[in-house]
Amino acid sequence: MLLVCFVLRCPAEEVLPELARSIGAGSVYCHGEVTAEDATVEGAVSKALDKAGAALKVSGTIAI
Repeated sequence: MLLVCFVLRCPAEEVLPELARSIGAGSVYCHGEVTAEDATVEGAVSKALDKAGAALKVSGTIAI
């Protein structure tokens, strides 16, 4: 199992698929988002990863 942690100041939907592809990751794990803006980004990341051949695996969210 490989654990990679990054702090990025660029669009995750652009960077994460390329990173997943470059290391051969089949899945990328994250904590689910709560706000509408963050959920929109999460959706974009999921679609981009899917196109790159990787799945976004989301853990539970905290409901407000």
